[in-house]
Amino acid sequence: MLAYLGLTVLLLILGYWDAAAPHRTATPIVLATVALIIFVGLRFETGADWVEYETLLYMTAPIFTDMPMYFNPNLVVEPGFVFILSAINTLGLPFQALLVVSALNIAVLSMFLWRYSRQPVLVLLWYCGFALLLGQMAAIRQVIAYGFILLAFMAFDRGRSVASLLWSLLAISMHVFSIVLIPLVYLRLPPPRTRLVLALCGVGLATSIVGINIFALLVAPVSLLLGGIVETKLEIYSGFASFQISPFALLLVIWHAGVLTLINRHALEAWGEPVVRFAIYAAIWSLVAHTYLAALPAIWNRIMLLSMPLEMLALFRCYGNVLREPMGRLVAAAGVWIVSATSIGYGLSQDNALPYLPYRSIAQVWVTGDPGDGRLRYLIEQARLNRQAEEQRQP
Repeated sequence: MLAYLGLTVLLLILGYWDAAAPHRTATPIVLATVALIIFVGLRFETGADWVEYETLLYMTAPIFTDMPMYFNPNLVVEPGFVFILSAINTLGLPFQALLVVSALNIAVLSMFLWRYSRQPVLVLLWYCGFALLLGQMAAIRQVIAYGFILLAFMAFDRGRSVASLLWSLLAISMHVFSIVLIPLVYLRLPPPRTRLVLALCGVGLATSIVGINIFALLVAPVSLLLGGIVETKLEIYSGFASFQISPFALLLVIWHAGVLTLINRHALEAWGEPVVRFAIYAAIWSLVAHTYLAALPAIWNRIMLLSMPLEMLALFRCYGNVLREPMGRLVAAAGVWIVSATSIGYGLSQDNALPYLPYRSIAQVWVTGDPGDGRLRYLIEQARLNRQAEEQRQP
């Protein structure tokens, strides 16, 4: 766990430097971006996703062959990601190259934060607290797609509609779930009143608490309407449904509701900025998912990966005066670090954290020659999940 804690401390130092600098400098965000890319891209047999993607890479044919681009009927993968796998195989690169490519979305996020936030490193630290384990080290296709969504927003914000549409299509080609999030890029209407949103989400939370599975009611009509890969994905998500709302999920509901209350105010000068509207709608999307689909972390986790950095970015834009004083900067930086480090620590304390601990990098393997036991830990975790699924199916 020390490696994860050390990463958050490094980002805290860079974030305070960034916030306290008398003149804007790119050095802190560049150093933070490089550190994160190294941490995520050079991980070796660490995380919850690498075995599946290693298998996908080995089962994908190079581009210039007579073999099909992808030929495993038991796994559903979007065409854009298949192309990346094929390109890596065509170039003869090892599996580690895929992890490095997936980590490059961090560079896109940093570019986005540099453009729209005056505290980009602190927002990046906040993002790590909620997306390092769930996103960067567990959902390669999803985080790559999010990079394209951010590029789509930046292009649209500059008036480049065609380029924005192309980035959006690329996002969908990486992960079909992006369809749910892409509308956020283009919404420019004033958001609904906060009271109305909270009231509707209160109804959703009540239905989830009493055990009404809204998602199960939607699967059949949506599958019938869209079919294909969407139907398959919905079936996969249904398999991850839990039977109770976790305390962590309830805290996130409170967070999103608080963000909406603080940001969605006409009195704030920054309220009408496109990026703040982007954050408001993302918070609404997250709040709806957390309340109506509370028992499905496989759904709301994916929305949260996008909304969390946007929400913190918007808070800093709306209440940036707090950071003008030394004490305000210190409290803000310490608060972001405490929440981020606590969130990572909470994730690493769960039963499913075995594949993450201990963290190991490819550099350690090169130096020591010891590959570690990452594959064994992954297999042990998969066996535990299989037993758990079997127990849930028992009458």
